[in-house]
Amino acid sequence: MKSTLGTHVLVLQPTTLPERFERGVVMLEYAYIAGDQVRYRIGYRAEGALVSFAAGAVNSAAPTATRTWEVRGLAAQYSTTSSWPERQIEWVEGSTWSGDENPLTSAVGYSIQARGVSEDELLTIVRGLMAVP
Repeated sequence: MKSTLGTHVLVLQPTTLPERFERGVVMLEYAYIAGDQVRYRIGYRAEGALVSFAAGAVNSAAPTATRTWEVRGLAAQYSTTSSWPERQIEWVEGSTWSGDENPLTSAVGYSIQARGVSEDELLTIVRGLMAVP
């Protein structure tokens, strides 16, 4: 994916997933740059569960409850729904480019969407996010 997006795009990956997830089974749904829009979606599956990481817009049902969490030192919105996803956390990162003479300064929305994952498991995943070099 980094070869598609380039080395200056912020791509986040989990360092911790619940044991039932096979880290070797990664689904790359899409990864591209269109103008100044960065978009990617990567998923990890387990029996009856899915965790999806995305940059850019995603589809989700209306929230049934929301709270503020912190992701990478930034305020984020945690929500639950009665449909897809069961749990979601969304936040905005600043510039996704670094090291360029003219870095991109527009903000990018990131999200983690999950089904079959507890709130505690999702919080552990969020705390372990790291940038792919």
